[in-house]
Amino acid sequence: MERGGGMDERETQVAPATTSRAGARMRVEVIRSGLRADGYLDTAQFSRLSDYVNNSLGGYCRLQDATLYWDTGAPAETGLELHVKLDELVLIAQTRLQPRPLAPEQVVPKTARRLLFITPALRVSALAYLHVEGSLDGFLDASDPPFIPLTHVHVRWHSGHQVGHYPFALLQRRYVVGVAAEAAAVPARRTARAAS
Repeated sequence: MERGGGMDERETQVAPATTSRAGARMRVEVIRSGLRADGYLDTAQFSRLSDYVNNSLGGYCRLQDATLYWDTGAPAETGLELHVKLDELVLIAQTRLQPRPLAPEQVVPKTARRLLFITPALRVSALAYLHVEGSLDGFLDASDPPFIPLTHVHVRWHSGHQVGHYPFALLQRRYVVGVAAEAAAVPARRTARAAS
């Protein structure tokens, strides 16, 4: 079952994990082995999903009006208030974005690379954003931030069943066991500092 919306890879300015106001209610999907759910997340004082997640590690996030899914993608339970431990999530994805104009200090040159991230349960194909002068090895060896921001995200179980397509997602580094890269990089572009 395909979930979320798509964005054209030719777009040159996006604000990943950005909402139109500080502190917002956004629809997200959370995934790890044995768990797939979606619901509404209140990001408190944070306007970006990435800021909320990286400042809330060690705690639980609360999803309202949440739905739990079977591995097939069929709903199992609906209308839940679900508390999920952020440290244990492999992926947390926004199902839609509200792009906004970026202030000059929020924009830095990046190179977008289409990478295939392999976790024990998932295959995640997405655009990752590397510093123009940086290397892929340096990007993969980094430990911070704990969650890697990605756009144009396609997720499958190792069984081959599709999980969904998402405009933006955060992938937890410690669950990545392998990465495959295309030979050529997408041309450098100006993109949000949030994708650093």
